[in-house]
Amino acid sequence: MLPIVTNTFVGLRSVPPGLIDAARGLGMTPGQILRRAEWPIALPFVMEGVRAALVLTFGITTIAPLIGAGGLGFFIQRGVEGNVPDLVLLGALPIVLIALLLSGVVAWLGERLTPPGLRAEPEVVGQGGPI
Repeated sequence: MLPIVTNTFVGLRSVPPGLIDAARGLGMTPGQILRRAEWPIALPFVMEGVRAALVLTFGITTIAPLIGAGGLGFFIQRGVEGNVPDLVLLGALPIVLIALLLSGVVAWLGERLTPPGLRAEPEVVGQGGPI
């Protein structure tokens, strides 16, 4: 929860005060200001918090065999105990791949949920002006 709460706080704090004043000037209620002005600005931060929390939680599940819960961490634990690198890789590689996949899906979802005017434009390196 910490990455989500922290990033939500940072996202809401990053909303320019002038934007909130303009929304008030348009006659928006506090709920409308949150939904229509603050939330679209904060959403990329919130999605990064969700992404971080998801990947961290998934990574932490590798220690589940230590409490008897099993999972892919079982292979890692047995591989470390028996000094068998193949078993460690058998458990670690799927975990890494799934974590990367989850991270990519949440990042893609965050891009799609962010309004077009607020999306970060990719920076083209080496395509500057005349030399």
